[in-house]
Amino acid sequence: MRTLILIFFFLLMNNLPMNAQALKEYQWKNRVILLFSPSAEQEDYRKQLALFKEHEKEMKERDIALFHIFESEGKNPKGERLSPEAVQKLRKQYAPNAANLQCLLIGKDGGKKLSELGILSIKKLFATIDAMPMRQVEMHRNKK
Repeated sequence: MRTLILIFFFLLMNNLPMNAQALKEYQWKNRVILLFSPSAEQEDYRKQLALFKEHEKEMKERDIALFHIFESEGKNPKGERLSPEAVQKLRKQYAPNAANLQCLLIGKDGGKKLSELGILSIKKLFATIDAMPMRQVEMHRNKK
């Protein structure tokens, strides 16, 4: 009976959409930015992307993984499409303002570190990250 329960649990877990655990893959490896926007055409979204692109090297140094979450679709940092269920789960869990751009920073520990309605300045983003104890250790390690 115990074996049967374990097999059932294993099958159940393997049949879950991969995106249901969308953020788990990044925990303890990356800081995650969830970029919520009504659409990819929204002006603030495009401006935010341009800012991130301009500072791509510094974002990589800080292990930032960027998710793009729209009303009913999304993409992970690898550019792979998220399932509609994963998008809805993220929207429900983090409750973004549906009408505007919202940037949410999640630390390597999985905790919410910063939420900004509208365009998030690079200065504020990097200052928030650089003040984190884990980042302090990374910076110290990189100096050697």
